[in-house]
Amino acid sequence: TSVPSGANLESLVLYKSVPSATGTGDTLGTPSSGIQNLTDAAALFVAGMERGYIVISGASNGGNNGAFYIVKYNSTSSIDIYNPNGVSETSSFTWVTESPLLAKIDSGTGLPVTPNGADISVAWDSGANKIFKL
Repeated sequence: TSVPSGANLESLVLYKSVPSATGTGDTLGTPSSGIQNLTDAAALFVAGMERGYIVISGASNGGNNGAFYIVKYNSTSSIDIYNPNGVSETSSFTWVTESPLLAKIDSGTGLPVTPNGADISVAWDSGANKIFKL
């Protein structure tokens, strides 16, 4: 609503909104079938983080650094991530949550659009394709 005037908007971006959080000095468990447990003593995890991503940096073991899919929220102090190269570790690594990109639509009726301070309405396909089709 009320998109400020400015340069042409050339695409529409859809993402899963994940609550923002950052932590340090936590523990990564031993992976089992690619699933690794991450515990946070500060209890910063929330259920809305599930199916988002977490970026870990500064870990001693290189396989623990990177962006990982959050498979399951267990509690405010525990989540499971997909990290097939993970190694058990307790250190002062840092982590931050990320909202994953679902789709970038850069062609369609009305694109690009020049915002003029008014609302921009998006009409989704009511047929088989809906928002997008894989």
